[in-house]
Amino acid sequence: MDSRTDANLKSRRALLYGGLVGALALGVAPAAQARVGTITAINDQAKSFMCDWQGKSWTYGTTDKTAFWLGKSKGSWADLKMGAVVQVSYHLVHGQRVADAVRIQANK
Repeated sequence: MDSRTDANLKSRRALLYGGLVGALALGVAPAAQARVGTITAINDQAKSFMCDWQGKSWTYGTTDKTAFWLGKSKGSWADLKMGAVVQVSYHLVHGQRVADAVRIQANK
């Protein structure tokens, strides 16, 4: 095999490897999204809640990694209340919204 063919193969391998790594990174770490809405339902057993905005209801699951904030202070699941305004940062897992962070608007 001549040096030009060897260099061409190395270049193709590098391109293929880079594309594969990029595709895997996109599949593993989808972009997070954020919404602001009003809590309309809370399911303590499933650790999920529903929010309304723009005339639609959206359900969010939580995990042990979900961060809760009450205003500027660290909060918890117990701080979620019906009618509270929240900002939810989330990602999708198999088409389901999973909250990464929930910022609960503090009462004025």
